[in-house]
Amino acid sequence: MENSVKHIKESVFFVGESAVDLHSVELSGDDASLSNNRRSLTVLDRLFKDKNSVFWILQLFGWTGYFILRVFTALTYGLELMEYASRAFLLMLVGLCLSLMMRYIYRQCRAKSLPIVSLTAVITSVFFGGLFSFIEVKYIIIEES
Repeated sequence: MENSVKHIKESVFFVGESAVDLHSVELSGDDASLSNNRRSLTVLDRLFKDKNSVFWILQLFGWTGYFILRVFTALTYGLELMEYASRAFLLMLVGLCLSLMMRYIYRQCRAKSLPIVSLTAVITSVFFGGLFSFIEVKYIIIEES
């Protein structure tokens, strides 16, 4: 078994009251696998470090998933794919715009007290969820009949 020494090149973290500098932590032998785990965590840390990029990544994946689900629904029920997919794409864009409006409202009330933030979150979610459902039903389901 080789006793190679590896250094983790990361920042300082705190354990209780004392700081531990990861630059000085050494791993040897079997502990070297921890270094690989730490490296994979740093990729996620970099990805989730910027809240703005996380917001956009999650929005794009979520609304793209909505679009794909709608396309599979059209395929399952034998609907005219291009017409249904174009409507679903427009709804995806509407949902993205509505969630951007919600984000703005949530940012405005972020520094308020917990009851105000909670009430705002519930009211905003119900309003925008109802608005999106109304638009979805009016422009997708009813026009299919």
